[in-house]
Amino acid sequence: MSPERVQDNPIAKSVWRLLDPPISDERAPEVRRQLLIQAAITFAAGLVLLVARMISVRGIGYPPAGIVIECIWAIGYFILFGWAAWSRPRGNAFLRLSVMIVVIEAAFGVLRLTFGFDTRGASLLVGVQVSHAAGALLLPWTPLRALLPALGAGVIAVIAVVASKSPPVGLGRVGLLLTGLGVCLPGLGISVVRNWREQAAEMIEFFRGRYQEMRQELVDARLIHEAAFPPPSETGVVRFAYAYEPMSQIGGDYLHAHTSRGRQGKDDALSLAILDVTGHGIPAALTVNRLHGELTRLYAENPHMAPGAVLSALNRYVYLTLADHSVFVTGIVLRIDPTTSELEFASAGHPPAFLRDSRGNIEELPATATVLGAFDADEFDPEPIRRRFMPGDSLIAYTDGATEAQARSGDRLEVEGLRRVIEEQWADHTQRWPQTIARAVHRFRHGLPDDDVLVVEAYRIMGEMQPPVIGLETAESKPPASTTDSQSQHVETTTPQSSSESATV
Repeated sequence: MSPERVQDNPIAKSVWRLLDPPISDERAPEVRRQLLIQAAITFAAGLVLLVARMISVRGIGYPPAGIVIECIWAIGYFILFGWAAWSRPRGNAFLRLSVMIVVIEAAFGVLRLTFGFDTRGASLLVGVQVSHAAGALLLPWTPLRALLPALGAGVIAVIAVVASKSPPVGLGRVGLLLTGLGVCLPGLGISVVRNWREQAAEMIEFFRGRYQEMRQELVDARLIHEAAFPPPSETGVVRFAYAYEPMSQIGGDYLHAHTSRGRQGKDDALSLAILDVTGHGIPAALTVNRLHGELTRLYAENPHMAPGAVLSALNRYVYLTLADHSVFVTGIVLRIDPTTSELEFASAGHPPAFLRDSRGNIEELPATATVLGAFDADEFDPEPIRRRFMPGDSLIAYTDGATEAQARSGDRLEVEGLRRVIEEQWADHTQRWPQTIARAVHRFRHGLPDDDVLVVEAYRIMGEMQPPVIGLETAESKPPASTTDSQSQHVETTTPQSSSESATV
């Protein structure tokens, strides 16, 4: 089949590649050296056989026809060495010539057997076997290519059996035929094993490269994922801190922060959204990126958007775009306005948050609605709640990866365990609650995490002037305490005890 027809036929092209794999120009010098080594090994084996034949006919002399054949054989190898050393053909030409060496060696063996000066057929059998094994060992033969000279040698062996006037000494016609068909089996075995090893090495290298690419892609994805998280706030009246530990490179937990002007006064109000997407890894992280964009859009359109309205908008978004793929989201949205000392809080199927005041009293804030995406907008009611949020107060929220941490005994930390951590331990300006809780979870957990862990604290600093509380105190409420009084109260009521510092879960 012509190369043009091969290119037009996909099946023929695939078979042709197995038979005649392309050799790049960069690899051609290497194939040339391999061909020369194969030819040298075959020529050396032929010389040894020639010496053995000459010794065997020493008494009667080497026949003239044999001398002519041996000279032609030797001259052919010298021409081959010169052509391979000085010509510049493509690599595939060297491969084709390596096959021809085996076939030509078989042809000269038949001539020697036919003319009677190699009565045992050693030149045919040994020469072909050495040449074929050397080619399979040195050159990039595919098993199909290695089969070609084997078939050629088999055909020539049949011709030798038919053409020879007398059966080979010691083998007979049938023995020569069977032996001739089997002399190429070692080369075929070598070619199969070598091709399998090369394919295995290429496959390993391919998967190693793909692994490196995927690993780099995950690193890049994690950088993009973490870039969506806000930096902790360490300035202003209301601040926040968080600790995030994804189960794998990237996770499905997310924190979104937004500041806007308070209702009264000059201090900014803080809005936080803590979300937990079902699932882990890349699919959950892709969902997080979508939710990040949606939250950014919502707050850009309405900087003062209330938590209930945010949850309702997110529920509609998840219901319309993600719920059909069995992706749901739990979340907490809160807004702390220091100008009114008000906390507005709404939770959609999220674990309860903890509101801890400056005296250490803790109140659980449970979920106020179902998970996002489970119901349409008409059936979803965020039911936000409001609480006072005074200087020194903290709101601690987390994802279920913290409460589902499992000890060696199989027990889980649960909400009660997390509450004990907050009751028995302490956090200050150098070590806020997220870091304190993360350490406690690490001490409790046995083995690697099986879920993403995100712990968030929104807190109001001590030492500020308390503004009037709108809608949360009566008209007869006491005047706000001074800065000095607030600081004194903080010292008296929040100084950690030694036993509390050493407490563990």
